[in-house]
Amino acid sequence: MENTVLMDISLEHILSKRGNSMSERKQIVFLFICLFLEILIIYFIFKDDIGIYCRNYYAVVNHADNNSYEAIIDANGSIKKKEVIDYDEYKLEYVYYDDGRMFVFKVYYPDLKELCYIDITGEDYRFGRKKIGVGSSQKQIEAVYKGKNNKYYEFNKRIEVIESRTNVSFYFNEQDIVYKIRISKPEIY
Repeated sequence: MENTVLMDISLEHILSKRGNSMSERKQIVFLFICLFLEILIIYFIFKDDIGIYCRNYYAVVNHADNNSYEAIIDANGSIKKKEVIDYDEYKLEYVYYDDGRMFVFKVYYPDLKELCYIDITGEDYRFGRKKIGVGSSQKQIEAVYKGKNNKYYEFNKRIEVIESRTNVSFYFNEQDIVYKIRISKPEIY
């Protein structure tokens, strides 16, 4: 009998607590809704970053603050060689560095030059968390980019990826090892 009284008292105590739990439930539901909204807001802020392997390929190989000819020449150290090739419709200036970088500029006027692309053949420059670059295997490049949130194109002995408004081309030798990387603006921008 005493057990029954204790049980009744404890059940009464629990039931009386439940009377207050309606407001607690509302608070919990409100907290879950707020948490969901915060996650949603964070997702929409960073959704463009999802799947991006390297945010700024140019910053890895170009030590200048911008892509102007003067800034690039001043910031990237001593030049190994410069040459200008005059094609019928335009001129290209090639600027070579000892570390395996080659900057290519389109020459509009003697004082107006635009960066077209950068070729990398040296192993000093690595991209992203997995540090891919010249010397990486084709399988490593595929593992990083294939099926991800980017535009991925595979050709014979070349893979092109467009991400972060940058076109990155990986060229492979007969052993399927990267021997050259080209960084340029994609044709669509």
